Amino acid sequence: MAIDGRVRKSPIPFKSLAPQREQFLNTAVKVLEKIIQISPNSTRARLYLGDIYSGGIHPGVLPRNESKGYKLFYDAATKQDDPVACYRVACCLESGVGCTKNVEQSCRFFEKGARLGDPSSMCQLGMLYFAGVNGFPLDINKSIYWHERACQALKDPDIMGSDPLVSARSFSDSPKLEHRESQASLGFYYAQGFFPTAHFKSDKESMGGIPAAKDARRSIYWFSKAAADNHPYSALGLAKWYGSGAPGVLKKDDQQAFLWGRKAADEGQLAEAEFMIGLCFEQGFGVQKNIQSAISYYKRSGAKGYKRALSKLKQFKEQGMEGQY
Repeated sequence: MAIDGRVRKSPIPFKSLAPQREQFLNTAVKVLEKIIQISPNSTRARLYLGDIYSGGIHPGVLPRNESKGYKLFYDAATKQDDPVACYRVACCLESGVGCTKNVEQSCRFFEKGARLGDPSSMCQLGMLYFAGVNGFPLDINKSIYWHERACQALKDPDIMGSDPLVSARSFSDSPKLEHRESQASLGFYYAQGFFPTAHFKSDKESMGGIPAAKDARRSIYWFSKAAADNHPYSALGLAKWYGSGAPGVLKKDDQQAFLWGRKAADEGQLAEAEFMIGLCFEQGFGVQKNIQSAISYYKRSGAKGYKRALSKLKQFKEQGMEGQY
């Protein structure tokens, strides 16, 4: 297409597009500047123009002017309380793009953007409460609250469909939705009162050794979501809940405990799950007793160095069951 809107008879080779891109972008700058002049409260024009100047879109086509871009973002954030502008200002202050770096002030704009409804700002605010840094107290409940708000915003068609400045930037955040590792972490958190380490052990150090209140209903819900997507630890988490039961939430069910535990064990990653299924076969917990199967699972768990499994194998050997061992 030509600058006047007419469709070209033949396409321009990609290598020859640079002059046309520059022409289109220069025209866009003039149009946006005119909109700002005649409609001072138009935050969208300020943001698009700020993105062009700061190199956020079409980088390398026009010379950068990061300070001018920051000024446009700042005006929209402070004069019109635009949520996306707050996020832009926060990012600039965080890295010193077009302004003096000020991390503490950056965090305040993330907070303002979140409260005004920007989903990416909500994510950042959630992380600030999770880490307890830059003037924000460590507050896991608030962290979860803001991450859940961000998740809801990213799923809201009215938000994502009506504002391309939100949807284009937040589209990269959308893979976090239905993220099974996050779901499993929440299941663990509500079951143990601590967030897990990378190997699903209680990360007590990050929370000062003080557990949060446990919530069986939420734990089972999030474990179920992740287990449905074949997350092995979540299947083990469900097995434990079925094995113990949760009054008023989940009835104790030995067979379901075995089935979910076996699903976790057969993924081949969790020594704890393999040991649990070995124990089920040995004791007839949710399944018919089968010593040979018990030994098989103990061996798989022991091969990963799981001490309780190695202890079981030693007991079998001492009892003269070398043939099965």
